[in-house]
Amino acid sequence: MVEVDLGADVDLEHYKQCITQADCQSPKVTAFPVSPVHSLTTASFAEQAPAAFNYINRREYDNQVMSDMLAWMDTYQADGEIAADEFLRRYRTEWHQWVDEKTAQRIEDALQ
Repeated sequence: MVEVDLGADVDLEHYKQCITQADCQSPKVTAFPVSPVHSLTTASFAEQAPAAFNYINRREYDNQVMSDMLAWMDTYQADGEIAADEFLRRYRTEWHQWVDEKTAQRIEDALQ
């Protein structure tokens, strides 16, 4: 995937007041604003599964990685399971930061 130049910058006010509304009467070209993605858990999850919570808390990647993987999935008509395998092979430096050394080694061994 690549960013498409719409010939316009982000007009956040117009985006919120018109583009996102079903009854927008006068839409105009605007680029899409940045949309952060958040992972949410409960306090009890954090207490009961601290390793999993730590993973979720550390996991992040930028839009370029997401775009690259979505384009790869489209090109190869890959489902999530196949894409996850490809991600682990292609972006080792990304996900190694999310897990401890023992877990990273177990994942690396599984990729062989």
